[in-house]
Amino acid sequence: MDIFLGGVGIVTLGLGRWHYQYHAGFSDGANREIGVLKAIGAPRSSILAQFFWEGLLLTGISGLIGILVSAAFMACCRCC
Repeated sequence: MDIFLGGVGIVTLGLGRWHYQYHAGFSDGANREIGVLKAIGAPRSSILAQFFWEGLLLTGISGLIGILVSAAFMACCRCC
C-alpha cells in the first residue's frame, strides 16, 4: 500500500508541475508580468528563472501537503 501511495504521489507531483507550467505560459497575468519585466530591462534569463523557481516552489509545497495528507490517512488506516 505504501508503494502504491508513493507512486500516486509522484504522478500527482508531475501532473501538478505540468499543469502549472502550462497555465503560466498562457495566462494573461503571466503575459502582463513578462511584459512589465521586459519593460524595466530584465534579461531573459532572469524572467525564465523567476517562472522556473516559482513553479518549483509551488509544486514542492503542494507535493509536501499531499505527502502529509496521505501519511495522515495511512496512520488513520493503521489505527482502525
